[in-house]
Amino acid sequence: MKFILALLLIAVCLRPVSAQPAPRAILVDGDGPWRDGRWAFTVTEFSGLLRDAGYSVTTVSPVDLPSVLPARGTLVAVPSLESLPFETFHAVVAHVDAGGSWMASGGEPFRDALYLTPAGKWLDSPAYIQEVGSPPPQEPFVPPAIETLSPSRKQYTNSLGLRVPIARGRGLSATPNPDGRYRVIGDLLAPAATLHFSGAFGFNPGSGSLIVWLPWPQLFDPLRTQLVTALQAARNRLYFMNTGPEQMVWLPGEDVNGRANIINVADSPVQAVLQWSISGASGPVPQPAIPVSLAVGEMRSVPLDFGRLPNGDYTVTFRLMIGNQEADRIDSPVRVFDPTLTRQPDRKIRVVDGSFSAGGRHVFLSGVNYWPRYIAGIEQVDFNGRSWLAPEQYDPDLVEADLSQIAALHFNLVNIQYGDLQGDWIHQGRSLMDFLERCRHHGIWARIALHAAIGNEALTGTLNPALGSYLTAAGLPGNDRVFAYELLWEPFIGSHDQGGQGGSVNGLFTYNLGRLILDPDWRAWVDDRYGSLANAGKIRKRLSKPSVRARELVLHCKGWTNNKRRW
Repeated sequence: MKFILALLLIAVCLRPVSAQPAPRAILVDGDGPWRDGRWAFTVTEFSGLLRDAGYSVTTVSPVDLPSVLPARGTLVAVPSLESLPFETFHAVVAHVDAGGSWMASGGEPFRDALYLTPAGKWLDSPAYIQEVGSPPPQEPFVPPAIETLSPSRKQYTNSLGLRVPIARGRGLSATPNPDGRYRVIGDLLAPAATLHFSGAFGFNPGSGSLIVWLPWPQLFDPLRTQLVTALQAARNRLYFMNTGPEQMVWLPGEDVNGRANIINVADSPVQAVLQWSISGASGPVPQPAIPVSLAVGEMRSVPLDFGRLPNGDYTVTFRLMIGNQEADRIDSPVRVFDPTLTRQPDRKIRVVDGSFSAGGRHVFLSGVNYWPRYIAGIEQVDFNGRSWLAPEQYDPDLVEADLSQIAALHFNLVNIQYGDLQGDWIHQGRSLMDFLERCRHHGIWARIALHAAIGNEALTGTLNPALGSYLTAAGLPGNDRVFAYELLWEPFIGSHDQGGQGGSVNGLFTYNLGRLILDPDWRAWVDDRYGSLANAGKIRKRLSKPSVRARELVLHCKGWTNNKRRW
């Protein structure tokens, strides 16, 4: 018996290990009004991409998709999300909300839901009403909030007529972005494909989902190979949430540190290795690899020590490996420099003879309010109170592209906000250092709004005790790129007796009183200037006469002339 058991044990041990089953993908295709020439072309391209990435592909009609929607580990590829059956749209949203993954192309996603008439026609709502004489039995379809897909403000149409997602945070710093992470295949400003991983914060809908978007379905090498590699990696469902330095800029002599935040949204634990290297003027310098073990649903934060780097610009390349396969990658920028060394005191704007001057020449300022392009289309509830200067938001490559375009449009002044409700003004200050250095390169000055007061800025007059720290954290004193500071950004009072932000008056908190809060100070100013409110009314009545207004204008002009001032 022992001999037989030994033979069985040997036989079991010698059995070849079966290969891991191919990951599943569903390719959505079937007859209907949605199937035009581009749809058919995209089916062919998607089929080749999925096959080359090693997926086992099943074709499912859009009509049948809601009844066969798979587990979230399955990648669903649809040639176009622009016009599909109402129930199919809901199936798409359900799959994303469950953490599933999608690959799509085509026109504006979720633009036109279709409804089946009693006669068997697929029509949109207006055509359905005209055909049937009543609205569809389903409620109107409301486009969901799916980053890089929907609603329509998440994308734009480029010069070629292709839909391109608005860029989002690329996870370049040590701070996770709750909105997820954006990755580009090809040119950052004209991507061949984009990937957006939603992250997994708590139990939010869509946590763990991956959205792959192709502005045009046909790619050529090397971009096609890069996308195939990314699709192969996606089946592991192991991602960088973010990886990089704690802040964008470091001063000479500081020890540069950061973090890699890795998350496993697969249904099984995983053993991986973090490989990374630092590239500067002398080329890449590999760093010791770090083994990482993650349980199901675990996010692991790995501390990183970059050491003390000489002055310069660096790129830190991070690769997350499972065996010899790359599961994910990020390239993060790091800058080490002394911002005082590049300053040009003669280029600081001054007032000379009533005009702005810099470098001994008259300067005509032409300004624009500035937020980076990647802030557009974010839900207000997600961005309100946050700053684009925060490390998880700041993207130097996209900021550089914005400033290049601003300079090309002949603007030489930007109006920005520094500081927010998060309170991480130290890290924001380092981003602002980088921003102002880029402004210098483009010949642009900055007008900077500061949180100079706390509470209701317009009413309390309470000085922000951290104001000095705001200034020093960004190295603003003496910076020639600073044109001016704004101390009250868009103060809002409200109407006569309602609205406004509320505030503290004489030690008591008041709310929703509108301009009534200011009446005592206003009356005091009128009394000081005109003697009384009655006198002010008499003067106003006198100045309302046309002959008096004309005389006052003549005297005013004479005053300017007699004082030898330019009119």
